[in-house]
Amino acid sequence: MTQLRLLSQAAKEAGISRDTLRGYCLQGLLAPEKDSSGRRLFEAADIDRAAAIYQRHRHRRGKHAM
Repeated sequence: MTQLRLLSQAAKEAGISRDTLRGYCLQGLLAPEKDSSGRRLFEAADIDRAAAIYQRHRHRRGKHAM
């Protein structure tokens, strides 16, 4: 069975803030499952994707800052 994590734990594992992870969901970059209360539930693949999105964004942002 796949282990699901709540937003705060998923953000911690991805190395990003809860707001950043929430933003990725609102932008449609991630589509985690939701429980009966509407809380987002993230699989390991969602967490890996969030970390990759963050790294790409951070990398691009660094190039523009030069």
